[in-house]
Amino acid sequence: MTIMKILFTILIWVFLSVQAKSDSWRDPDWNEMIDSSDAIALIEYINDGDFLAQAKVLKLYRGQLNSDTIWISGFSNRYGPIDKMSPGDKYIVFLNFNSPTENSIEYWSKLIIEKPEYSDYFEDMKKGKAYYVPSPTSGDLRVKDSQVQYDLNRTTYYREQPFYPIEEFENLLYAESEKDRKDFHSQTIRKIKYNTANRSQHLMMLYLTHFDSFDSIFNQIVDENNPEECYALARLLGQVKEEKALEVLVKLLDNQNSIVQGEAVRQLSKQDPEFIGPILLSRLSTAGEGGVYPANIMDPVMNEIDGGKIEIIKTLGNIKYKPAVKELLPLLETENEHLFKLVVDVLDSLGNRDYIPYLNNHLELRTKPLIHEICRIIVNNDLKECKAALMEFISNHDRNQGTDFDFKHTISEWSGLAHFKDQETIDFLVSDFEKFFTYKDKLLNYDQVGWYTNYIEAFTLLKARNARPLIYKAIYDWHGINEDFGKFPELYKIKKKFEDSLRQEFEHKLKSKGYILNYVLAIIKNTKEIISNKQPESDLLIEITIPSLDNAEIYKDEVSRLLSIPKENIYVRFENGWYYNESIFRVDEHFESTPLFEFLKYAVAVPNRNDITFLEGVLKSGIFTEDYVNKEFKKTIDKLEEQLK
Repeated sequence: MTIMKILFTILIWVFLSVQAKSDSWRDPDWNEMIDSSDAIALIEYINDGDFLAQAKVLKLYRGQLNSDTIWISGFSNRYGPIDKMSPGDKYIVFLNFNSPTENSIEYWSKLIIEKPEYSDYFEDMKKGKAYYVPSPTSGDLRVKDSQVQYDLNRTTYYREQPFYPIEEFENLLYAESEKDRKDFHSQTIRKIKYNTANRSQHLMMLYLTHFDSFDSIFNQIVDENNPEECYALARLLGQVKEEKALEVLVKLLDNQNSIVQGEAVRQLSKQDPEFIGPILLSRLSTAGEGGVYPANIMDPVMNEIDGGKIEIIKTLGNIKYKPAVKELLPLLETENEHLFKLVVDVLDSLGNRDYIPYLNNHLELRTKPLIHEICRIIVNNDLKECKAALMEFISNHDRNQGTDFDFKHTISEWSGLAHFKDQETIDFLVSDFEKFFTYKDKLLNYDQVGWYTNYIEAFTLLKARNARPLIYKAIYDWHGINEDFGKFPELYKIKKKFEDSLRQEFEHKLKSKGYILNYVLAIIKNTKEIISNKQPESDLLIEITIPSLDNAEIYKDEVSRLLSIPKENIYVRFENGWYYNESIFRVDEHFESTPLFEFLKYAVAVPNRNDITFLEGVLKSGIFTEDYVNKEFKKTIDKLEEQLK
């Protein structure tokens, strides 16, 4: 049986209306929602509204309202879900007062100029008649006839959520605020014994009204092993201070459902560590790992419920149960990043670092899902014992991982080797950067430039003077310019001549066929020889838009033949804007992600007068057209001049 089915089908509902972006939120639990509400009421909407609507108050269960007619918002989110309210729709709502602050009044004053339809809301908000529900997925319970829709196991709405008698829910609200709840508790216990259909809801009613006695029916519920009921029972028994309740909670640790196990652990965690520690440790190897988490990355509801194994590990750490170390260490052989991080954090909290060999082993094994977390652990704990393994990983791992596994961070300060600011680190990174040039062309442009910028950022931090020639080499590879351009500015004219010649040839041979030339970059191959009056030689890279949505290779063949450019130097964009394989990624709008941009920071960190000459040449050449780019050059030159006075 799957976790989703076990836990009341509450994750069946995936927000299909959520778009590419989404806001996110955490829904309150029932105690929090009830206690924090300024008012709880039965209302009926009297006009239409997607994001706010006006309603009349039919019944007030708790708190006070400033009017019998109010505005309610918060039931929809701009990226989904969006609930459209209509006249006649009835809800029980958990309301918070929308205070007319100075900022909100200023905001709405401007908004009604563009959207005058909100004028009535604005006027009533200033009069204190505006309220909101906790989130777009909680705090408003639909009412149909004499039924109301809810689930006391969580406040979050989900599809196919059941309806229950409204009178029963109203009695819950009344009982929750009363001091004498004996009648309500007696009636609810009878329902649990004789109405098995809604037991989990009735158990939660006892929990929410602070029932604190043990009843024999609880043993029967455990034996019948219904996951929903056992989950609710575990929450209830946490507030029952009797030995029998403790015995049942321990028994629930052996429930087959991981969510039930997890709730039992949460309730038992309040017990004496010497009592509960051995009990939890004995269940560690058999506890379930499943939990309830956001359904996918587009799910805006961020609530989480950990299962048995995760809760046991967390609790063993919280109660500082040191005998757990031996059992925890083998769990580090996982590839689950969340579990791995948790176990290491718990071991740290227990003052134990026997996890270090596991870090090194995963680096050696290239356990991709764990690398980022391992680097974080190494940096946060200053683990010099892992430095050699990390260097080996950096030097030898496959850098063609695609977007799922990007390990550029392994050389950074915040989550990589540059954290260790010593000569060994500098020498290794310089050597590794030199090696990078031997295989960089096997990577996509996006990955190439990512590694370039990460190396240069690390060298800036480490003030690595011996990295300067390699940084210039990266600038040359990416932008087609190097130190020689500073010494011999005529190279800029020669470079431009190659590029202009290509543009003219393209115009003559390909424009009439529907091609568009987006970008051309000339890389002069023999800059030093040109200074000695040798003939210039150049490689050309171009990005083109083709008059088609497919058959890119055929178009590349034609362009290559007509312009005498190798196919691998031609980057293709389709007429709909999509790229074929990859972008050339060297145009002005990507400047802040280039080697030259990172070099500006390096030049200031490790000042050298030759850099001024180089940067002045770049600035005068006009090869960058964006004003903000040229301002960055000017600022850097000014800083260097000041430093090198």
